[in-house]
Amino acid sequence: MSRSSVKAICRRLLLVAMVLAAVGSLCAQTSTTAQLQAEIEVLRIQLDVKQQRLEALERELARLQAQPAGARERKMIDEITRDVGRIRGLRAKAPIEFSTLTPEVLNRLLDEEIKGERATEFQGYTVLLKHLGVIPRDMELEKFLRALLTEQIAGAYDDKTKKLYISDKFDLNSSVAKIILAHEICHALQDQHFNLTSSPLHMENNDDRALAALAVIEGDAMLLLGEYAREKASWKTLLELPRLLMMDQSQMASAPPFLYRSLVFPYLTGQTFVMQSIYEGHTGTRNRILREMPRSTEQVLHSDKYFGLALDEPTEIALDELTSGGLIPA
Repeated sequence: MSRSSVKAICRRLLLVAMVLAAVGSLCAQTSTTAQLQAEIEVLRIQLDVKQQRLEALERELARLQAQPAGARERKMIDEITRDVGRIRGLRAKAPIEFSTLTPEVLNRLLDEEIKGERATEFQGYTVLLKHLGVIPRDMELEKFLRALLTEQIAGAYDDKTKKLYISDKFDLNSSVAKIILAHEICHALQDQHFNLTSSPLHMENNDDRALAALAVIEGDAMLLLGEYAREKASWKTLLELPRLLMMDQSQMASAPPFLYRSLVFPYLTGQTFVMQSIYEGHTGTRNRILREMPRSTEQVLHSDKYFGLALDEPTEIALDELTSGGLIPA
């Protein structure tokens, strides 16, 4: 073969290689373009879906904003009321009225309790506690109680006005807020079935009996709170619930021991009393103790004195007898 023939073959081979390379490059470019077009189409579909979701959310927001004030709260309260009524066995006899608990509303409610017709009574109570040495002599009891209740109250039920108050500090969509509402709604149902307004809770001449009544009322609602939480809350919320309920306790932590124990007694000892009565097998106990409330805190502390065969009635002491006998200085 001549040298010129070899050169010709090499040129053709080189030409073929260049053609193949060009074709390969074109195919690769065509493949890349197809992939990009496919990705663009997928993204376009995803964008359409997100746009539809956005438009749906905007419509829902507009619908909620167009609802009358309190419509969302009304729906939530009705739902929780149905659940509480089923769990506790006390169906609602009427819708529960509600209002937002702002600092201004709370101060007005406290004024009704501390001032007005009961101002003299509260002042006398403050003097007595200082005289007994259970609170410091320089303590401003009214100021302390206002700060304490502002810190503690997330919701409240007023059996006088038959109204449920919901703190404006709470996100009503949170599990903790719903659990607290369940506790307060339980009070409303107690009132509808057992008329708390006419109960010993409002006795003005027997604080011990009033505290015993409060222990039954709060103890029953505390037990319901746990029952509601176990059914409705997630395990994570249940584990965090004690911490969440104790979030801000600075005022409570600074309370003198007498005040602290007086404030927690209805909740903790009251719940123990209700639980003991159930575990001891007393039929219909939760309703019975609301119809026939304990007559003393002794009966709450020692449930056998309430549930025993013979009811251990409290001993009434007249202060004028003690004064005339020289036991108390006149």
